[in-house]
Amino acid sequence: MRRIPVLILLCSLVAGGAWAQHSYPEPPEKTPPLPGCRFDAEGVTAPRLTAGAKAYFSGEVLDTAYYVLDRERPAGIAVDTDNDGVARFDTPLSTVSRAVWLVVDDASGDYVIGTPFGFVRRRMTLAAGAVQSDRLSVARRDVDVTLVRPGVGMWKGRYTDGTTDGDGAANGVTVINFSTLTPVGTSPAAPATLAANDILFAADANTLEFFVTRRAQQP
Repeated sequence: MRRIPVLILLCSLVAGGAWAQHSYPEPPEKTPPLPGCRFDAEGVTAPRLTAGAKAYFSGEVLDTAYYVLDRERPAGIAVDTDNDGVARFDTPLSTVSRAVWLVVDDASGDYVIGTPFGFVRRRMTLAAGAVQSDRLSVARRDVDVTLVRPGVGMWKGRYTDGTTDGDGAANGVTVINFSTLTPVGTSPAAPATLAANDILFAADANTLEFFVTRRAQQP
């Protein structure tokens, strides 16, 4: 006879938990929705693009295949050739679980950050004045930077404090001059300065903490 109240109590707890789980309001969605970022065994897919648009893909990946840590930085440009609002970037690195990806719709300028299921995103806080018109300064040793200018192209590079960065000094701050970034695909030479609506994405190559922003106006 004593089992009945216990069962009733357990059912009440489960029901109460389910009710509480659905009681939180959903965050407002952008209209139209932002591009998506999906992963499978052969690549990364970007749904909800502008029909017929190009998509820019830039990944920061920590791969531990064969017991060796590889810091990969895949990047590419794909076109929605059949006008269904979907573009795809084929890469075997799409299956790596420790990764952060940037996807940009070339037509709308909208972007999204995607991560594989289970990977915890960690944002990187920059010092005041870190983003200047012609350079970025990050207090990390190894920094990967991606710059996307919708309608023009994408550029990417990896920099290390004191060796390949802009000031050449081992001072704990990696300086990236935007003009030194490498074009991706058919993109032209990297711009020397930022322009309105440029998308800047930076990540610590060792921890995958990241920073992303869009220039709303001329710096």
